[in-house]
Amino acid sequence: MQNGDPLALRHTGPTGLDELQQQILRVYSASHADQMHNPWFHPDQFWDRLINLYAPTRAFDLVSGWRDEEMVGYAFGSARDTDNPWPEIRRVLPHLQPDQPVYIFREFAVHPDWQRRSYGHEIHDELLRNREEQVAQLLVRPDNGPALAAYHSWGWVKATTKQPFPDSPVFDLLILDLTVRRSVKDD
Repeated sequence: MQNGDPLALRHTGPTGLDELQQQILRVYSASHADQMHNPWFHPDQFWDRLINLYAPTRAFDLVSGWRDEEMVGYAFGSARDTDNPWPEIRRVLPHLQPDQPVYIFREFAVHPDWQRRSYGHEIHDELLRNREEQVAQLLVRPDNGPALAAYHSWGWVKATTKQPFPDSPVFDLLILDLTVRRSVKDD
């Protein structure tokens, strides 16, 4: 690790989110401070989506990174069994077969005080470690240059744009081939 200090990584399922609410919202609000003018990004809206839409999904997992008792960042996701994202995926990764669910990397944030220390990459990799799906997808704001640069350096590729909800912004939809990650890990 670049700065020599270990990052403690913790997994939390849907039932443990309430006890982390204050820490999650602290990281979320700080990392999205430039978007607070848009109601979609309001912390109350985010928390409602987390608890009522994302946490109840199959295989929900939240990975948080900690230094002492301070959460420095988090990422969460789950498998998607509904919807059919395979047309977009096959445009970018035609070698994959649409025969199983897709992992949805739903949210990722690192507190600005802790960015650029490789913590985000550790949290990202831990969330994706040992996933059974062939592919993961995520949405990112097209104007978020640092996030896009990080995702591209970690192997994500843009497939299309998507507006997931009528009141949400339009995001870039990125795809990651998890079979490549497994084959690299197995070597």
